Amino acid sequence: MTFFLIVLSFLLNAITIFAVILLYLRQNRTVQAEQNYDNMVKEIENILAGYLIEMKEENETFIKKIQSAPVQPQTNSAASHEETAQSPGNPVPDVPGAKSAALLKINAAEAYQRAQASTEKNDPNTGVAADPGKIVTDATRPKQEKSLIQQVNDLQKSGYTIEEIAQKLHRGKTEMELLLKFHAR
Repeated sequence: MTFFLIVLSFLLNAITIFAVILLYLRQNRTVQAEQNYDNMVKEIENILAGYLIEMKEENETFIKKIQSAPVQPQTNSAASHEETAQSPGNPVPDVPGAKSAALLKINAAEAYQRAQASTEKNDPNTGVAADPGKIVTDATRPKQEKSLIQQVNDLQKSGYTIEEIAQKLHRGKTEMELLLKFHAR
């Protein structure tokens, strides 16, 4: 009987040691998973920090380029160019692609002058239209030229492809495709 109890004691000790080893391995797996998670978080933080630094550098170089671009004073010839560009027969062309900083400044100055001229027509004290009862909307404005969708439809009826329409109107091919898709009749 003592032999049986000794064997049973060794068996129970072996099972207990096996259980302790299993618990230790499981605990190590969770600790390892936590370390992997912490490493991934640090890695993501480093990537985002690198992105932010890169974006900051790009923004700084962009600002330096804009500030260093020469501002061309507007002369009488530029004012006459603006008047001819605003006439209904000569719409201002939209140049596709990237514009230079100087061209952007000139366009901004022209837009500011047009806005200032339109506010001069309004009440100088309030900036509100002289007739406050009249609400100016796109529908009440006189049509000077065809809308974009009308131009696209006319060119498509004339047999132009989407790429040719996009080139003629100085717009993107995808923009024309979407415009036709959404305004399909």
